[in-house]
Amino acid sequence: MALAILAVVVDPLWLRAGRLITLVHETGHTLTLLLSGRWIKEIVLNRSGGHTAHDGGKLFWPADVLITFTGYAAPPIAGLFLALGVSYGWNPRTVLATLLILLVGAVLLHGNWLGLAVMVAIGLVFAFFLWQAAPAAQIGMLGGLAWLLLLGGLRRTVEIAGRPTANSDMSRLTSLTSLHQNVWAVIYLTIAIATLVSGARALLY
Repeated sequence: MALAILAVVVDPLWLRAGRLITLVHETGHTLTLLLSGRWIKEIVLNRSGGHTAHDGGKLFWPADVLITFTGYAAPPIAGLFLALGVSYGWNPRTVLATLLILLVGAVLLHGNWLGLAVMVAIGLVFAFFLWQAAPAAQIGMLGGLAWLLLLGGLRRTVEIAGRPTANSDMSRLTSLTSLHQNVWAVIYLTIAIATLVSGARALLY
C-alpha cells in the first residue's frame, strides 16, 4: 500500500505509474468496443493520455455512451475486482495468467512504440511474478496493484474533473447525452471513491 501511495502522490513516480492507469482506461474502451461487435484497429498510449481506434461505422447510441463512459471507470473498478480477489482468496496464478493474456491481446493491438514499451514492461513484471514468485509474493503484488488502480483511478478522475478538455471522455459524454460535464465528473468521482472505500475494506479487513 505504501508503494502505491508513493507512486500516486509523488509526481515523478506518477508520470510512470499513470501510464498503467491510462492502459487500463484504454482497455476499458477496448473491451466494451469488442462487446459491441467492433474490431479494434489500435491502442495508442502517449505522454498526454491515449486513445483507442475502432473499425469505423456509426455506433448504436447506448453502446456509444457505454464505451465512452467505461474509460475513467475502468481503473477503479479493476482495482476493486483485484482487491476482492485477494480478499476472497482467488488463486493468484490464475489471476496473473488472466492479466497476462489480456496484456498480450493489448500488445497485438498496440499503435505506437511508447504503448508497446509500456505493455511489454508491465507484461515482464506479470510474467516474473507468475513463474518465479512464491504464492505469498504473488498475493502481495496483486494487492499492491489493486491499491495502485484504486488510488491512481481516483487521482486521474480528480485531474480530469478539475480541468476537462474539449476532447475528453466527459466532453464526449456531454455531447452524447446533453448532461453537463460536471454531472459526469460527480459520477466518476462517486465511482472512484466508492471503489476505493470498498477495496480498502476488502484489503485491510
